[in-house]
Amino acid sequence: MGESTSTNVMADGAATVNIAAPAVLSVTHGTRRLGVAPPEVRAIAQHLIDTVEEHKHLRLGEARVLVLIEQNDGTADKLRAGERVSVAKAARAPALVRLMFGRGEAEAPRRPDFTITVQAAYLAMIEDADDRETRLAALIDHELCHCGCKVGGRFVDPGDLEAAVEAMGEDHIETCPEVTDEEGAVLVRSIARKDGGIVWKMRRHDIEEFHGIAERHGAWDRDLVKLVDVLVVEDETPLFETAAG
Repeated sequence: MGESTSTNVMADGAATVNIAAPAVLSVTHGTRRLGVAPPEVRAIAQHLIDTVEEHKHLRLGEARVLVLIEQNDGTADKLRAGERVSVAKAARAPALVRLMFGRGEAEAPRRPDFTITVQAAYLAMIEDADDRETRLAALIDHELCHCGCKVGGRFVDPGDLEAAVEAMGEDHIETCPEVTDEEGAVLVRSIARKDGGIVWKMRRHDIEEFHGIAERHGAWDRDLVKLVDVLVVEDETPLFETAAG
């Protein structure tokens, strides 16, 4: 993983491992105006990567995430009109963003594996909100969940589960006791590696459902059951309250 082990330093002096720092701080292409996110937002992103188990693959693979702010007049107009609009988006680094990282010069920063783009109009809208940090943390956390990696799975005999999980180490993602094969072996999921490295890919939402379906049929599949389990557990972790601390 070589060069990726070096850290960047934000303008406010906060060191980061995963948050990319481009050579060019802003770029304009047509109506799109992109700039590097302020230190507050980047610090939240790094804090989430450092502390959230669901993002451990980003830590293990030393992923580079570029957090951007986009100035978009159309989005601003829709927000002011109360329309539903996407205020953030995660993606694999597009060609436009790669321009911010030089053209192969020896000293050019390593290009990002992912980008998270937040709309400037949304930041302005919550500028004075009492729960600003909570909202930003939830928003960035959501987009980081889209920054995924290739996952593998295999069925393991129940008697060998403990040893198998121990052998996987930090690459272990989850054991699924409710998913078994014909012989009763249990599905175990782990990070899949290629040539010793993690393979990055975009991740879809775990749950995509209409409110009406959930209202009429309840938690009818595994993902909805897991969501209900999460929602009914008492909140004991003030993660978002301290995300920028």
